[in-house]
Amino acid sequence: AYAYTGLGLIKYKNADYYQALAYFTRAESLWQEQGEIRSLIQAYQYFHDTFLELGQFKKAEEYINRAIQMAKEVKAPDLQITNLQRQSALYQREGKY
Repeated sequence: AYAYTGLGLIKYKNADYYQALAYFTRAESLWQEQGEIRSLIQAYQYFHDTFLELGQFKKAEEYINRAIQMAKEVKAPDLQITNLQRQSALYQREGKY
């Protein structure tokens, strides 16, 4: 799962967003299978970032909302701060001030 996440981040940095999504999807499946919640939250953050770059704001919002809910459930304030920063970036891109 770490390898898929890393490959997805490389593809994201190179603006190969659809390939990044494919890697993140593989990582998501493995994180879910292993019950690794913190890493799954981070994967949802990466999904958000990628959909944001693609201009697919609805999908970006879905993923960041998942991350927010999960961080709340596991009481991970460090991840929640990042979630809320990303949510703010989404609203800015949409012009929702």
